[in-house]
Amino acid sequence: MFQVIRRTDYSLRALIFLAQQGDRIIAREEIVEALGVPSESFALALKNLARHRLLRSFRGTGGGFQLGRPASEITLRHIVEAVEGQIVLNHCLIDAASCDRQPLCNVHGVWRDVQSKLNGILDSYTVEQLANETSDEG
Repeated sequence: MFQVIRRTDYSLRALIFLAQQGDRIIAREEIVEALGVPSESFALALKNLARHRLLRSFRGTGGGFQLGRPASEITLRHIVEAVEGQIVLNHCLIDAASCDRQPLCNVHGVWRDVQSKLNGILDSYTVEQLANETSDEG
């Protein structure tokens, strides 16, 4: 089964929540409570987001988190790649020379096309757009 890992989902939800809070610095506990996510798993997600400069972290009293750049500049692809690494559907898309089926492979172009379209879709959604959407879902 191919799916986005939970840490990516938590990360996306956290960035949307922070975007909805404006420039306010939000404590980790407040984010955890608002999102209903396990604190232990969430700590690693926050660390990854800060390392990729999608989040800014502030220590000490009054510390917490805020977006590391404008929500309009953070795409779903940025989040997925910050948590899970580069999106690569098949090893031949990283290094065509690593595939012993080249140049006779009939599927390479398909994988390249699917990956390109997936990246394009993920790049087309920003945290700002998602933060401004209203949802009837829980």
